[in-house]
Amino acid sequence: MNSNYPHSPHPKSAIGLPGFNREINASQVMDLIYKQGPISRAELVKQTGIKAKTISSIVDQFIHQGLIDEVGLAKSTGGRPPVLYEIRPSGLHVIGIEIRHCEMKAVLVDLSGTLLTSHSKKLKDTSVDTVIVQAKTMVQELCDAAKIACDKLDGIGITLPGFVDSEQKSVVFSASLDWEDVPFGHLLTDTLNVDVRIFNDAVANVINICFQKRRETPQSVLMYYVNFDDRHCVFIDFGFAFALNGRAYLGHRNMVGELTVHLKNPFQQLKESQRSEHFSNYRELAAASLKDQELADELWSPLTKVLANEMVRGSNMLNPAEIVISSNLPEFEAIVGTSIQEIFAQLSMPVMLQRRMKNKQLISMPKLGFQIRKSTDIALGGTLPFIQKFYNPPSIRKEQII
Repeated sequence: MNSNYPHSPHPKSAIGLPGFNREINASQVMDLIYKQGPISRAELVKQTGIKAKTISSIVDQFIHQGLIDEVGLAKSTGGRPPVLYEIRPSGLHVIGIEIRHCEMKAVLVDLSGTLLTSHSKKLKDTSVDTVIVQAKTMVQELCDAAKIACDKLDGIGITLPGFVDSEQKSVVFSASLDWEDVPFGHLLTDTLNVDVRIFNDAVANVINICFQKRRETPQSVLMYYVNFDDRHCVFIDFGFAFALNGRAYLGHRNMVGELTVHLKNPFQQLKESQRSEHFSNYRELAAASLKDQELADELWSPLTKVLANEMVRGSNMLNPAEIVISSNLPEFEAIVGTSIQEIFAQLSMPVMLQRRMKNKQLISMPKLGFQIRKSTDIALGGTLPFIQKFYNPPSIRKEQII
């Protein structure tokens, strides 16, 4: 079966060429084929500066391993017309599974990151045995739907809330799942006989954000993850992740992602306010808040202030080019967006510097935006490290970024 990444490259990415520089060259070639294909070998040489002989070796091996296809000929400028190449999406198949306390969501994607099929199931409980059985069932159902043999899968990425040691493929602690020191990646690998990796859900989300933006390649993204759960209206999942040049920072022992910050829940605020209104879920509460500014200020302001202050703290430390607030509540930006912008404008370091400087153009403000998460985004993020390794150059310290 596939060797474990990141300690060694995936067999299909090892392309038979030894050395760190060769890996860098291969990633450059694949990235260009993905972004600009159909593309010729001559154009690859021109754009990368890599020797023609090396380009030919890389392209030939990609063809042999089923990662790219010949798709025709370019117009001749004299002599034999150059052959054009583009990626073969069916050259790789990966499954991503998001595990939450009440539900599991799974997706199957190809080498291009295209979603082929998805599935979700409720969880009767979060015991490790129950989740493994459910995961095995979902993997089989996805493969059947896509008409792919399970033993042909190139990997499975697991995402979940909590502190995750991605290098050891274990869940250190997840309050939501009530797991502690669970070697879940190894358990699932033994069950399914396929390479399994495991990630914090916030990290998976920022990987997905960067992949969707990969044609523009944002320099740095600081992402705050807010998840509103109608099943437990007293609890909000809150995490963060940081990506540099499209790659997520994992930190020491790969345990980035969780924020031990208490976000003031609007339902708790409603209960404490002794107002007479009753709402059964966040969408109802959000809809009412958009119609009643007094209600919005009373219930959402405490959460907004905590979130904005965390953003200011993170931005001042990391100085990102872009800050993304990712939420599963579609109305979240309309309710809190203006207030967050105002607080950020008052307290962020770039703004304070601009006030004191004559040449204000020397200081740039990070771009601030909101993302409405789709139901499959986190599971998709779990698949992408298996795909990104073909496009991203290898890092010297692979245990800290993906």
